[in-house]
Amino acid sequence: MTKEEIIAKAYKVFNTFNHPLHFVDTQNSLECKDYEQMLQSCELHEIGPEQVGHAGWSPLPYLLPEALGYLMPRLIEMALNNMHNSDGEPFVLDFIRHLLLAPENQYYGFTGEQSSLTLAALNTIKLEMIEIVEFEGYKKDLLKLIDQFS
Repeated sequence: MTKEEIIAKAYKVFNTFNHPLHFVDTQNSLECKDYEQMLQSCELHEIGPEQVGHAGWSPLPYLLPEALGYLMPRLIEMALNNMHNSDGEPFVLDFIRHLLLAPENQYYGFTGEQSSLTLAALNTIKLEMIEIVEFEGYKKDLLKLIDQFS
């Protein structure tokens, strides 16, 4: 599958996740309340580098499982299209970091098809973006994720 086909399919297979009532648990912190307000104010296609932030400021680690499922097509799209986060770094690194560090229960709601598509995205990153991933020191993490989703 090409990256364009993976992105298109991601929007189809993850459409089982509706716009979540809540993206994050707002009882964690004031920062989480800001994340919630920001994400609720955007449609899926409007979410981009400014909304996902960077390693030091990001709602991604606080996403509830249904929010991750809802956002996955957009996250896959941003990673495969080599978009850059708000610090100007490749978003693919944030994508890898979040998937690696996310509690496994965030994936329990994924169907086999959704997990397979996530794997296809990760394999595409390995094939087409390995130089970036390797240069930034994320190759082992990427390979671990590929193994995890296999």
